[in-house]
Amino acid sequence: MNLTKYLFSNQCFLCHQESNKLSGGLCYKCSDLLPIMIKKYHNLYYFLDYQLEKDYFILQAKQYNKPVYIKRFASFCGELLQKQNLKKGVITYVPIHNTIASKRGFNQSEVIARVLARKIDMPCIKLLKKTKQTAFQKELHVKEREKNLIGVFSRINKFISSEIIYLVDDITTTGSTLRECEEVLLSTGIEKVIYITLARVQK
Repeated sequence: MNLTKYLFSNQCFLCHQESNKLSGGLCYKCSDLLPIMIKKYHNLYYFLDYQLEKDYFILQAKQYNKPVYIKRFASFCGELLQKQNLKKGVITYVPIHNTIASKRGFNQSEVIARVLARKIDMPCIKLLKKTKQTAFQKELHVKEREKNLIGVFSRINKFISSEIIYLVDDITTTGSTLRECEEVLLSTGIEKVIYITLARVQK
């Protein structure tokens, strides 16, 4: 399945038929027939086992400043999350440094989080900021990834009464970014953090 080809046209990416009414890249017929694709790994919910060739649309969204590339798939993922009966909480997202945000024009994790929040009817609030620009995680080895992120996230001073935070990112590999963000959130009194990503790289 070539998601890049079909997610952003008026073709259903399963049956390839044209339709003016698509939901997350699917016509209503395929949407009803599609089995649940949501997956869980420990405290992580995700939807794709990431493969560069198949799921290149996630990278395209970041490289070519086209958040619409992930909005439609995130919308479909939100519909799958609706069926999970998640406990009510607050959705937040992994921040990016202001330098990257100004160049790219958007934070892909925020785009995903806000789409998911609308779908599952939970508030989306910015709780974290990235205080230091770091090397890109994908360019580093496992041990380097962990060191690269130590102390670079901080909590924005907002009172949140929710016991559960759903932390959203686009792709996770080692989980270093998510764990570092989780540590900051837990240190401020949050009782539980659950991760949600579009894709997980299995190594």
